Amino acid sequence: MPNPESAAVRDLVALYTQGSGIDIGCGRETVTPDAVGIDFPQEYNRGAQTAATIQGPWQDILKTLSGLDFVFSSHLLEEYPDTSEVLVRWVSVLRPGGFLILNLPIESKYLPYCTAHGIEPNRGHTIHWEGPDDFHSRFSGWLAEQLTLVVSGMVEPYSFFVVYQFGDGSQ
Repeated sequence: MPNPESAAVRDLVALYTQGSGIDIGCGRETVTPDAVGIDFPQEYNRGAQTAATIQGPWQDILKTLSGLDFVFSSHLLEEYPDTSEVLVRWVSVLRPGGFLILNLPIESKYLPYCTAHGIEPNRGHTIHWEGPDDFHSRFSGWLAEQLTLVVSGMVEPYSFFVVYQFGDGSQ
């Protein structure tokens, strides 16, 4: 069974998921067949087997990576109280010109969707955004200086995506 959130955004970000890249928190499938999935052995909130090529905490795995063309993550960042620290670590494995691609929930749409469809929501969300503009407006410091917003948009029924380019892309 595919990840519905990743499947919903896959075509929208296909241009930016070319080359060598990782899918952090991939769950049951990676964003592209060639992306290296990083996740725990079982999807934490549904008990399904993961499609991860590398199993374990991303914090340890990223220490061994560098020069990637893209980092993709769907519905994971909102579980970390300090999103800036997480983003700095994710960006640190990109080559200059590489892409950070995020698919994130809009909590004010996510919770009603879960209720309407009889789905147990993920209660691990610690950060809430109302869309790409809200997400981008919270960038500051190093992240704001190093990442350029390339494209963003809404993903029905309850998500949004953002694609950032790291550095100036000329190297």
